[in-house]
Amino acid sequence: MLSKASKIMYISARTNRHQEKIEVVSRVNGKRIEDSFPIDYTFYYSDSNGGYRTIFGDHVSKVTPKSSKEFHIDLSRLSGKKLWESDLNPVFKCLSKHFRGSGVPNLHLTFLDIEVNFSKEKGYATPEDPFSEVTAITISYSWEDNRLITLALRPKTYSAEKAQEIGANFSDTIVFETEKELLDAFLLLIEDSDVLSGWNSESYDIPYLVNRIIRVLGKDDTRRLCLWNEYPQEKKIEKYGKESKTYELVGRVAIDLLQVYRKFTYEERHSYSLDSIAEYELHDCKTPYAGSLDQLYYDDFEKFIEYNRKDVELLVRLEDKLKFISLMNMISHENSVLIPNALGTVTMMDQAILNRVHDMGLIGVNRRQKDAIEIPGAYVANPNVGVHEWVGSFDLTSLYPSNIRALNMSPETIVAQVRLEYTEKMIREKLAKEKTWTECWTGVFETLEYQAIIDKREDVQLIIDWEKKSSETMTAADVYKMIFESGEKWVISANATIYSLEHVGVVPEMLTDWFRDRKNIQRQAEELDIILHGVKIPMDVYRELDA
Repeated sequence: MLSKASKIMYISARTNRHQEKIEVVSRVNGKRIEDSFPIDYTFYYSDSNGGYRTIFGDHVSKVTPKSSKEFHIDLSRLSGKKLWESDLNPVFKCLSKHFRGSGVPNLHLTFLDIEVNFSKEKGYATPEDPFSEVTAITISYSWEDNRLITLALRPKTYSAEKAQEIGANFSDTIVFETEKELLDAFLLLIEDSDVLSGWNSESYDIPYLVNRIIRVLGKDDTRRLCLWNEYPQEKKIEKYGKESKTYELVGRVAIDLLQVYRKFTYEERHSYSLDSIAEYELHDCKTPYAGSLDQLYYDDFEKFIEYNRKDVELLVRLEDKLKFISLMNMISHENSVLIPNALGTVTMMDQAILNRVHDMGLIGVNRRQKDAIEIPGAYVANPNVGVHEWVGSFDLTSLYPSNIRALNMSPETIVAQVRLEYTEKMIREKLAKEKTWTECWTGVFETLEYQAIIDKREDVQLIIDWEKKSSETMTAADVYKMIFESGEKWVISANATIYSLEHVGVVPEMLTDWFRDRKNIQRQAEELDIILHGVKIPMDVYRELDA
């Protein structure tokens, strides 16, 4: 059994419910190891005599079931009690307990790009129907100075001797006579890879390889794409409004660098092709060629290999510059979640908050079970089309986090919620007229209830849903007096939620720490830039000094 003190850093993990274990893949001293931990079924229930406290200050008692069966028996036994931490993700629970603070692993990152033949009879093959053979695969090894390895299938237009001669012009390039040999070699070469990444690989390279391996080598060989001797797991994804099928490579992390790029860049690009992004970020592009790619394969095998290798070289250089996968690796381990979770927000934030709660020696909450509802995101104003004079703009630093900190927004600081009956009625009426969410909120920057409170409306009756007592009805004017004139340390958000300022909440405290760390990193980056490049003096200042 591994200990937290061992500083072994996890790569991926999964729940094995049959054996009631969390299986973890880690790296230590460059070697991959596999280990397992019993599932931790611990949870808590409200008990005035309990020896533990929640973030709300409630007393709770601990329950420590040893198995899934005991866990469900205890849940039934305590069905009338309020439960705490009974629905935590068992994998994250394990990672937080055994690996938090162990550091960030040096991932064995492999970029890949595949080329596929063209059929004159059928056209281009799709991942769902991969009827064409894979003609080339280039991969890179991050742990070997981004060494490139190319596997190519000999075109029928070249003799074996000539094809081998061309392959010898490139380092680590092997020319195969059969696709079966090529795919088998690929599976051998990725054995020590932790992460497989490509451009649009989630939608194309990965599903094409899985389905093509099934056709050429057999389904059992797809296990070699995964760990724990598992088969790739089919999953549905939506892209451009269409649903398609891809695969999760169990135990091995599959990351689509295209999706990562879209996640971590904040400007919209006119095109997200690898060629376009490489031109924008690297001032370089894919290998150009005339005609179609299949013509290149049959007529200019050397340039075809160069083309395949250049694609992977661009991926390596993009990561070397942007370090987006490195960022995912860092923030996932900082918050004890899995690397793919870094592409989301809710899961990672939930776990970050829970880790902070545990650091404070407190117990976290169960997730609220509510029916799924459709809600709008941030308000985006429609552009005022035309030419305008005296146009200005301003930017508030970290607007959302700043609001959370200013209003002390956190689950345990909520005092009450003003029921949004008027606002919901307004939205329903506008949606019934086929308005979009944006149109519903055009010109409206707060809930109607909030505005009524700020306006001290005597003629508006509001229902207050208190956190710790029953609901009551008050006029908007009375709510204003209660919040701002009663001596209570309360504030109200534009969503008409009332928060207490009595104690700093877990979430704003965490954001304050993150904001401070961010400022320190920015300052260090500026100092390093000055050391490397000197002080940059604006031209107008320079002219004044020179005058």
